[in-house]
Amino acid sequence: MMRILLLLPLALLAAACSSFPPGGRQEFPDACWAMSDTLTWMHDNSVPDSLTPRIRMTFEPGYRYRNVHLRLRWTAPSGAIGLLTLQDTLLDAEGNWLAGNDARAVQAEIGPAAGIRLAETGAYRFQLYHYMRDSALCQVRSVEAGLE
Repeated sequence: MMRILLLLPLALLAAACSSFPPGGRQEFPDACWAMSDTLTWMHDNSVPDSLTPRIRMTFEPGYRYRNVHLRLRWTAPSGAIGLLTLQDTLLDAEGNWLAGNDARAVQAEIGPAAGIRLAETGAYRFQLYHYMRDSALCQVRSVEAGLE
């Protein structure tokens, strides 16, 4: 019984660490993310704070680029607009996935090292989109984003 009580906090901590922050998620049934398919979600900010965006993408192994370029745009309750440009390298020079590859799907987290300042309280609107050279970014199964 004592062993269970000792392991319970560790199990809860592991579950909390693996969870993804609430936000938005978009699936692409044809595995192509069109530039016009903007992922949009709302965030209610109760106190001025700095939060870190987290973005997770699921790719098919045949993704044809070494990197991905994303933009995160947010609109504050007052109408003020913020913009964050994100770029991440996904494959090395030999074409090997840096995040690992299970031959069916590759999951990668893309995000900044620092947070963004949400100075106002109220509802913020977030929009995430890719800005690659092709208007359709294929071999992308899904994208999800949130703040923590």
